[in-house]
Parts: sequence; C-alpha cells; structure tokens
Amino acid sequence: MQNWILRKRKLSNWIDLSLASQTKLIPSLSLTTVLPNSEEFLVSTANAGPLVNSLLMFFSTRPYPESLKLLASAPGMEPRALEILLRNWRHGGETGECIMYAKSFLQQSQYCQAIVGVNWTRWNHSDETLFDLVDQNVSYEERSSLTKALLRAGLRFQHDLAPLNAPWAARWREALRQTDWFQAKGLVLGLDAGDRLRECAFAVLAERLLVKEVESIWSIRPRPTGPDRTFVPAEREYALILQDSQEPKVELDERFAKYLLGFFHD
Repeated sequence: MQNWILRKRKLSNWIDLSLASQTKLIPSLSLTTVLPNSEEFLVSTANAGPLVNSLLMFFSTRPYPESLKLLASAPGMEPRALEILLRNWRHGGETGECIMYAKSFLQQSQYCQAIVGVNWTRWNHSDETLFDLVDQNVSYEERSSLTKALLRAGLRFQHDLAPLNAPWAARWREALRQTDWFQAKGLVLGLDAGDRLRECAFAVLAERLLVKEVESIWSIRPRPTGPDRTFVPAEREYALILQDSQEPKVELDERFAKYLLGFFHD
C-alpha cells in the first residue's frame, strides 16, 4: 500500500488528472519577459503600418522580434495569431522565439478558437489548416510536438466547430467523446488525414484515456494487494491502450509505461 501511495504522488507531480487540462503536458510559458509592461510599445508602433498584409501572409517591414511582440499584444488579433505565426515561422533563434510564442498562445482560449477550422487565407489545398502550415513551415524535429500541442489545446478548450473545418474535425471530436478505447481508436485510425497527423492524434487520444483509467484505478478502495490479486478492469484497459500504442511512430510519455510496471509490484 505504501508503494502504491508513493507512485500516486509521483505521477501527480507530472500529470494533471483533469480531463479539461490536457495541455498541461505542455510547459506553461509566460510572455511577461519579452512583452513591454506598459502601453508605450503599442503607442510607438501604432503609426508604423499594419502588422500583416490583408492576406495574413507576411509580417510588415518591422524587425521580426518586434512583429512577434506586436502580434501577441495587438487587440483583436487573437483568433488569427496562430495562423500568422505559422505562416511567418522561423527556425531556431537565440530564444526559440516562434515555439515560445506558439506554446504561450496555446495556453489561452482566445487564441485557440479555430484549431481545427480552416485558415483565414487559403492559397490552395495544401495550406487549408494550421496543421498544413506546421507541415510546410515548421522544422521536421518540431512538427510532431507542435501538432500534439495544437490537438491538446483543441481538446482542452473545445470551442464550437466553425462552419468550415478540416475534413477530419468532426470525426476527431467524435473520437474524443468516446469512453471505450476500441471505439475511439477505430475513429482515429479512420481520420481523413496524413500519417503523421493521424499518429499524433492517436497519441493524444491514448494519453487522454490513459488518464481516465488512472482516475478509475485510484478511485478503488480498498486497493487489492498481494501476489494473487486479480487486476481490475481499468488496469487491464490501461495495459491494452499501452499495448496498442507500441507502434514506433506513436510516441507517448515513457512515464505512462513506468506506471504500468507498478501494477505488478503491489
């Protein structure tokens, strides 16, 4: 029993069991260190021309860091900010500016109103959604993590679907409503999306249901113990989800697997 309580405490240190807070798996980031603390910045740039052109394609001629700061502070830009950021994405930088701003935006509801919607600007079928822009503009090393961050933010806030959405949006929302892993998995595997997006969606869905199973396991009182104890349904379901997530391209946090090992040491 003491081992069980210790594992529970350790797990609670890295995962928020509220199903409405899945994005807490993303490090929380504040822009207070890069944004001005007064209105002087906005006043100084008010007469310098628009932030982006009418097609939301390019920043103005301001220096790039200045444009980022203005994007994060300009009133009314929140619903379009992620698209603008992704269309103007730059790799690296001394502070990893783009990924820093993206993570901050994804922690705030007003920036996540159209995660699975179509973009404000669409030149062709290859740039219809934020996920398309990730594939086009974000470095290969960051694509999967940023795709998962977008999906988790959509899961966390779950704004109503817009009139126009990604072709897979409705099926993804249906998968998130499922409590049965078999049903949810089938819906995700059938998403009308590319392989990488489908793999990331599979991982986010698996994490969500693993958290639910942990909640169920913790709710059992008294805890069954001893070498001959039988495993409760939630433990079996947890193990099944992990087993189905062993595909090389489905990346779950390794601590989910370590937690499973604790089932055998009570």
